[in-house]
Amino acid sequence: MNVKEILSRRALEASRDEIEAHCELMPGRYFQQYSPAEMSLHVRMIHRLLRRLTGNDSEATLAPEIEWQEDPDRGLAGVHVVTWDRAGLFSKMAGSMTVAGLDIVTAKAYVREDHIVVVTFYVPDAAAAGMEERRTVFEDMLRQSLSAESDRILPMVAAATEEGPPKEGGAAVRTGPTPAVYVYRELSLPRAIVEVEAPDRAGLLYRLSGLIFEHDYNITFARVGTEQGMARDVFYIEPTEPGAVSVQNLQRLRKVLLAATSIGKGGPGAGKRGTEDPLSSPVDSRNDSTNLSRLSDVVPASRAGRVPPAG
Repeated sequence: MNVKEILSRRALEASRDEIEAHCELMPGRYFQQYSPAEMSLHVRMIHRLLRRLTGNDSEATLAPEIEWQEDPDRGLAGVHVVTWDRAGLFSKMAGSMTVAGLDIVTAKAYVREDHIVVVTFYVPDAAAAGMEERRTVFEDMLRQSLSAESDRILPMVAAATEEGPPKEGGAAVRTGPTPAVYVYRELSLPRAIVEVEAPDRAGLLYRLSGLIFEHDYNITFARVGTEQGMARDVFYIEPTEPGAVSVQNLQRLRKVLLAATSIGKGGPGAGKRGTEDPLSSPVDSRNDSTNLSRLSDVVPASRAGRVPPAG
């Protein structure tokens, strides 16, 4: 049974055309990362999102669809968000998570060709005390940050994610691996990959995604995880304006991201464009024969051509 047949049996609210559109507009790696139950949920959420287009309330049209799926065996909850792509979207989601006091164990984000975004955050302690209140805070914060009230709510997000110590489990890491940021540029496409390894702490994902947006890039794919107190995040980014990826801008981006992973440094608003200091290590270029849809297929840095650091 193929994906379309599975979704047709599970996503009964959606039409055949909607299911076919979902299969055609999503990148192939999406279908490798989600279970049939999760994909069916996404199709139903997109169906509800599209239905709102027929209404007269423009603010309701832009509001996100949010669903929670508990996984008691793993002690996690999947927080699924479906909405329209827009400027700084991933940063606003991550900031809303932090303000609500929800720790992100891992996250995935995919953008359809029609600019509908599917993001899933996996958070711990689905049945913990106070979870219902944190869920409500997250949903309220996210809806406000994506609405006309965003100018009012975003300073609250920034204040709630001021620099703090590493999360539990991160103390032992501080004497181990140091933070690292790797940026790779694909030569044939206007796209780059950012990989970050750093001690995890509250608000780190908000800081990283906010800086990526401030340097004129959209996140088109994200894979986020935390292991033994270390955040290991991967972002596929593309310029917000059509055109080639600027090596100089990627160099500046790497520098501010690296600063943001250090305690007491960085964050949205820090190290914006105009900083001309060269980086200590260059940006990698990756040739177009590399299959970037699977990270395991990416050519190691030792085999990639290197762009010289800014002079």
